[in-house]
Amino acid sequence: MKKSRDIKNIIAERLSYDKDIIDAVIDFYWSTVRKKLSSLDFHRVYIESLGDFYIRQKPLNIFIEKQIYYIAKLDRTNFQSFPRYQEAQEKLLKLKNIQQVIDLETLRKNQIKNERVK
Repeated sequence: MKKSRDIKNIIAERLSYDKDIIDAVIDFYWSTVRKKLSSLDFHRVYIESLGDFYIRQKPLNIFIEKQIYYIAKLDRTNFQSFPRYQEAQEKLLKLKNIQQVIDLETLRKNQIKNERVK
């Protein structure tokens, strides 16, 4: 398997573009993919020719627990820390919504499997 810097050099040579331009385009592309996943609006992002990138259940559960712990430690009485508290609450809500979507998807898949077995 080739490393990303080798692939970038090969692409730059084949297309006769500057390596810095190729770096910028690839970095921009992957930053948009990361933003889609980290925005927590969707639990799965499909990229043509690369496949599905999705949020996994176990790390999600761990992150929800950490977020709950973080919220519990925040000082809500202080006016300056209240925006952090609100942001953390919104993030926790998004995490729980994604968890519900994943749970529903898992339930749907299990129902389909059970119907096939019958």
